[in-house]
Amino acid sequence: MRKIFLLVLIKSIFLDVLVGQELSVSSTSAKQKDETIEIYYTLTCDKPVKVELFVSNDGGESFMVAKHTNPLKKVNGDVGDSIKSGNKTIVWLPKGEQYILPDTNVVFMLQFLINQDPKLLAYIFMNNTKSPLVNNKPSLETFVDKRDGKTYKYQPIGNLTVMVQNLSFIPDSGVYWEYTSADLRQKYGCLYDWQTAKSVCPDGWHLPTKEEYEILTDYFGGVKKNCFKALIEAGYSGFSALMGGYALRTKKYTSTMGNYKIDYPEKNEYREVGVTGFYWTSSESEEHSDGARYVLFSKESTKTAIGTNYRESGHSVRCFMDTITNNR
Repeated sequence: MRKIFLLVLIKSIFLDVLVGQELSVSSTSAKQKDETIEIYYTLTCDKPVKVELFVSNDGGESFMVAKHTNPLKKVNGDVGDSIKSGNKTIVWLPKGEQYILPDTNVVFMLQFLINQDPKLLAYIFMNNTKSPLVNNKPSLETFVDKRDGKTYKYQPIGNLTVMVQNLSFIPDSGVYWEYTSADLRQKYGCLYDWQTAKSVCPDGWHLPTKEEYEILTDYFGGVKKNCFKALIEAGYSGFSALMGGYALRTKKYTSTMGNYKIDYPEKNEYREVGVTGFYWTSSESEEHSDGARYVLFSKESTKTAIGTNYRESGHSVRCFMDTITNNR
């Protein structure tokens, strides 16, 4: 947080020298009003300027990108082109951009431009977001897998209904891995190769496509830091992505994905447990005939990514309900 304030101070000093006294902003604040956020500022300028509004939900480390295009679009009031001096108000509709706010660490950024050239930035911190804009976690429901009697928790997120625990079903056929520790098995479930993962979910549930995962990640800001913090264990989304790592095939296998080969070891090998979480999607790779798409959660980079891996790798599985609900 100190880096942000220092950056703002240095940039403000630099910009004051650059533009002289023709542009300044003061009396900034933000307040929630039901389902909107109101941004207040006082603008002093010699000629009209363009004003853009941005938002970050990780304390200012990053600002919204991906589906939620910067600057914010669902805004009205004193924003956009030809804004003159005076006391100003911007009204933002978060739900109009399908944006869910955490209850703390929300930072707004006002950008002031002259002839499309950014001249001044102003940051506004807001730490008291309340319902209905905060994603209050819905009550978890439970599902009993009739195949083995295990119980899983699930919840709606947007128009998806998702399990919030990793699948741990042991199939009669296919390739899967069980952790050697009972505690790890209890927490992380099982790992499956892609072919097995496609058919391992119980009736009424399925392995989600890459596009369904994109719907999920977009709901919390896209595949960036803000999405990661919402979706991991103890994140405010309730999805609770776990860092179960990944496993390699139990017998030797040579993959020809890409322009090189890789030989898997002949014994079970688990990697990055507690550091990364790999989740299969049902989507094939468009570039590689023996690849499939997965979703990665990385503690080291604090990011979420969608990538391609060898189908024989062992990844975690989250099942999504077959019927799409309307919870938005």
